[in-house]
Amino acid sequence: MDHYRLHLEVLLIGFFVVLLITFSGSTGVRTIISFVFTLICILKVFVPMLLKGYNPIYLALIIGVVISTVTLILVGGFTKKAYSAIFGSIASSLITCVLAIFFGNLFNIHGSILQWSESLIYSGYQNLNLTLIYQAGIYLFIYLSCSGAILDLAIDISAAVEEVVDKKPDISRKEILLSGLNVGRSVVGSQTTTLLLAYMGSFIGVMMVYMAQGTPLMSILNTKFISSEIVQTFVGCIGLVIVSPLTSLICSIIYTKKHKL
Repeated sequence: MDHYRLHLEVLLIGFFVVLLITFSGSTGVRTIISFVFTLICILKVFVPMLLKGYNPIYLALIIGVVISTVTLILVGGFTKKAYSAIFGSIASSLITCVLAIFFGNLFNIHGSILQWSESLIYSGYQNLNLTLIYQAGIYLFIYLSCSGAILDLAIDISAAVEEVVDKKPDISRKEILLSGLNVGRSVVGSQTTTLLLAYMGSFIGVMMVYMAQGTPLMSILNTKFISSEIVQTFVGCIGLVIVSPLTSLICSIIYTKKHKL
């Protein structure tokens, strides 16, 4: 009989919520709302529609865009700052999705690499396209795992640009673009390193098994599982890196409609 853990999970989540609201106030409340909304989108919309056979790529894109929009509006309200961050993060998400599909096909990684895929097939879902689900999963996993960093970077750049425009209303489009890029450069490096370490931690156990068996490093890196992790890791980091110039470019357009170029 498995150990009963639900009450401990509730306590842990409750402790997190109390800490977040205590130190973040209304921002913490909005964060919790966006987190709950994300869970509902994944568990009540994305997964059930996958099981019904809907196209996983389109589903993942729609879910990602909706989550980005709702989260950033909760944080920034209906402002230019929020709109700039929304368009920047959505543009980054679209490119990330294309890269996930491209490299998923290029690496020739089949959907059978998904955990529990065999159990899913034996449960009566033989009609599902696991490879498409895997590619959509790469995108959505990447999006969800680094969405905090992407949205945070997008809103930071937008907020910084808004402050610069308030201080210097006649600023040119080029100056806004350069200001946004400067803000992005100061953040992207540390956030990319954090993401790389977080991703690498997810397959330490598998690496230990291979190395304990004396498998050569080149053979380890060529396995389907490790290759899929490499795709997820670096496509995710690319998505984080490109959000900076994209958001800066969008800010330069939105904030200079009435200003000189």
